[in-house]
Amino acid sequence: SGELENEKIINSLVQTISSMTHKLAKLNKNELSKTVEDFLTESFKNCTDRTDENECKVMYIRGLLNLQSPSSLSALVDLALYQPYQISVMAMKALSRFSATHLQGLKKDFKKIFYQSSKRVDSSARTIALDILLDLNPSESDIAEFLNFLKSEDSAYEVKQYLVQKLRLRAEKCSEFADKLKTA
Repeated sequence: SGELENEKIINSLVQTISSMTHKLAKLNKNELSKTVEDFLTESFKNCTDRTDENECKVMYIRGLLNLQSPSSLSALVDLALYQPYQISVMAMKALSRFSATHLQGLKKDFKKIFYQSSKRVDSSARTIALDILLDLNPSESDIAEFLNFLKSEDSAYEVKQYLVQKLRLRAEKCSEFADKLKTA
């Protein structure tokens, strides 16, 4: 029980320090954010020596989620693309918390995740990638790709259903998107 309590304290400290640093960085740009980010990424790498490796890695990704440092974006994308399910999904959750402005340059990476062009991806990570792609103001050709995906051999029925619902909702809320959807 002592080790479990210790892990809970460490987890709480990681999350609290990350959140506090994020708030402080918003007030004034300082080096503390980079120091905390370096600590989190280095600690993440050190999780491989542990029996609870995935839980340890998830804890530090949550820290990155709370920190929301734009310089961690490429590391989070790599985790989403190349790590196992639990870590990939948590990295996608962290990425989804960033503003569209920060994510715009990563559009092709989110397409890789949604369309599974690099590897098979869990449906949770795919739907988060879809949400991000839709938030990035998709072009007519992006929307046409979504429609072609619906006709594809992809067997993830729930992902296709989710896409249909998202396209309908977006079209109802935004006439510009509805026009693009009709044209596509």
